[in-house]
Amino acid sequence: MLEELQRLNYAETTIRHYIRTVEDFARRFNCAPDRLGPRHIREFQAELFQKRKLSPNSVIPKVILTTLTLSATLLLSRLGVLLSRISPG
Repeated sequence: MLEELQRLNYAETTIRHYIRTVEDFARRFNCAPDRLGPRHIREFQAELFQKRKLSPNSVIPKVILTTLTLSATLLLSRLGVLLSRISPG
């Protein structure tokens, strides 16, 4: 994920924020981010509202960021696997 964000020329502060958000999400479930899905995102969102008492202005960007980052990471990972299967030896 870090390499992809750097390749896309994101600012260092943005990269740190993205990584911190995904780490927080993964730590909540004690699992690698690529093993988490929509159910986990919903639970994470509920926890941010209910237990941490965050406002919608704080929660919504975290949930969107987590969803987009995970989706992009999974897509790139799966694309890499597919390309490795079809590229000549």
